[in-house]
Amino acid sequence: MLRAQLIQFASAAHFLQDIDSTANLHSPYGDAWDFLPLGHCGARSRPEEDAKYWVIHDDPTVTPDSQSEIIRSKNYRVPDTSATELQGNFTRLVYEPRDMRCMYAYAISLKGAERMLYSASVEPGAGSSDSVLSGMCTFRRYGTRCIAPFPAFVDQYRPAGPDGKSSDRVAFRGGVRDHGSTLNVVFPVKAGLQSYITSSSTYASQWPDDSLWPQINPAKDVLPAGRGVFLTKDKFLGYQ
Repeated sequence: MLRAQLIQFASAAHFLQDIDSTANLHSPYGDAWDFLPLGHCGARSRPEEDAKYWVIHDDPTVTPDSQSEIIRSKNYRVPDTSATELQGNFTRLVYEPRDMRCMYAYAISLKGAERMLYSASVEPGAGSSDSVLSGMCTFRRYGTRCIAPFPAFVDQYRPAGPDGKSSDRVAFRGGVRDHGSTLNVVFPVKAGLQSYITSSSTYASQWPDDSLWPQINPAKDVLPAGRGVFLTKDKFLGYQ
């Protein structure tokens, strides 16, 4: 299923980079990117400027708003969807991000690694790795090019047992989870391991009552295709 998601992501990356369909590429995602943050905990868009978006409507792998930790916590690191073209339930966007946090999964080019290493080790005031990456993407330092999906494809797994097992930054608060779960991912790998080890062809949603599809068969079910949208800053209703 992740492979199918990444095929769509590759199409999105081609659109955002203006890649000709006949181009001879070294990477399936194009050759003009530095970072591809595939797993993050929030990333804003750039409605203050003309921008391209890849939009996938009715995507069953998109977390329901009622279960999204990012939306429920009123996290401001979300894309601006005031433009009609970007709206819709279960919609996934791919765009050039700003103001990201977390690095659960990412791809980095050689040039991107050089730029990140310089920013983190030579320039003053470097912070954590995700803050360095966010700053490079936000301000496009050294010509850095970043492309991210929202919601992300990968997020944090919270195992069963004491709640302190989730993080080495948060002290144990006395709570105990009855079962493990993955934040903001409809069909996560760990939650679906039982289906894998029992050779089941279907995988259940973490939230079957709220998801677009209560279950999925990766071998048969086809994810919807996206389309490219170009929006000028005047198309947006506001920016805050």
